[in-house]
Amino acid sequence: MKAIVYSTTWCPYCTEAKNYLLGKGVEVILKDIEADEANKQELLDKVGTYTGVPVIDINGQLLGGFNPMQIDLAIENSSAK
Repeated sequence: MKAIVYSTTWCPYCTEAKNYLLGKGVEVILKDIEADEANKQELLDKVGTYTGVPVIDINGQLLGGFNPMQIDLAIENSSAK
């Protein structure tokens, strides 16, 4: 399973989200929205607007912020498909 984490380098919640996903055995693709304009545009295309990072894409399910319970549920739902 893979997850895309839209993030910035200075965001501690982005780091927590990445580490949490890795601990669950999920392959993490980090996309820094400040370092690469294409990553920012990709995120905006998915969500329209955003208020912060991280934004986590697990099999098309978008999660805002770092919430372990939401992540676990998204992983469970994705595995059930």
